[in-house]
Amino acid sequence: MRGNIAPVLVHERDLEIVPPDLEMALMFALSEYDKRRHELHREAKYDFFSKMLWPLNLIQAGAENYLGIDGLSFFDLQFKITQFFDNRLVMELDQEPRDHQARLDLISKFTTEINAPLKKEFKILGIIGPEILHGLVPLIKLATDKPITSGKLDSSLSTDNLINIVNQYNHTLKEIEEVIIKWHNFQTKLTQKSKSWGTYYSKPESSESYKLLQEKFAELDKKISEKIWNCRNEIDYLFHWALSGRTLNIITPINEIWIPIFVAGLILPNNIRKFLLLPPSIVSSTMKSSRWVPVDSFHSSFYKILKEKVENMLDAQAPLTQKFIESCKTQNLFLKEEANSLVTRGFERIREKNLIEPKYLEAVQLEWQKAFKSFNSK
Repeated sequence: MRGNIAPVLVHERDLEIVPPDLEMALMFALSEYDKRRHELHREAKYDFFSKMLWPLNLIQAGAENYLGIDGLSFFDLQFKITQFFDNRLVMELDQEPRDHQARLDLISKFTTEINAPLKKEFKILGIIGPEILHGLVPLIKLATDKPITSGKLDSSLSTDNLINIVNQYNHTLKEIEEVIIKWHNFQTKLTQKSKSWGTYYSKPESSESYKLLQEKFAELDKKISEKIWNCRNEIDYLFHWALSGRTLNIITPINEIWIPIFVAGLILPNNIRKFLLLPPSIVSSTMKSSRWVPVDSFHSSFYKILKEKVENMLDAQAPLTQKFIESCKTQNLFLKEEANSLVTRGFERIREKNLIEPKYLEAVQLEWQKAFKSFNSK
């Protein structure tokens, strides 16, 4: 099987892809750095250390726009959209109350209703948020067609599921547009009523009662305009969750990209399990001034959103994560002699390039050797 696979580690300066041996050694060093930052994790033992391929689907959601859909359904789009009045209430505007107070009461009733939170909640599983999606763009452009030999996390979504997600997204956009039309129509009808009700006053231009009524109309009209503005903002917000095909350099309706990640499973001294997610990263020479491992997040959202969300779900042992964890265990690099050879060469390259201070590199090497020996002596 082949697939478009993005890199997991690139050089910050020119986005050159880091070779496999250096990649694996640096990502293990990053795992050790991450592990040692937390006092409770420092004495933890490795349950596994694996490189996995996360399925990402880019699917066309409009003439030019594409949604990013997480094949594991860890992510979703949760949102509230503005609604319109109950149509039974709108029908009351067809009344022709001949009493001034009745007209005031009717307009006040609409004002009260419009002040209520007219919102509808919805949730679409699988859609990746704009921060992560925008951060993935450079990696997607670097993806190359390669054989998928191991570490593939199977998508939980079929083609029909993907199409259904896009249909839900487009239906929501259409629903907001229809709500805007309803508000516009109601606003027009309200303007017409404002004029027609003026015939009930002998001298509308000098009538205090009519002026009061017009003030009520103006207040309601302003609130309707605010609802329309909110709806347009909601459309803009949903559009922000999609990317242009030109940005992604793709033209086909459905595209599957594999995003590599490293995952470490830890067993703490109290036997509690902890998981560390290492998302796509960069090798940065500037990092040496602030920490001993010269690796940083490829995009800020990967650590602030992606890493935190997935780690929390794994730590909670959510049903959604069980298959994920089992897949990671079957790809444990500590059980693979080829991985051991790669990491050993990678450590030598780190030493030659002076990427990590000798005292830290020695400690990382010892931790790898200890874990590898432990798994292979069972």
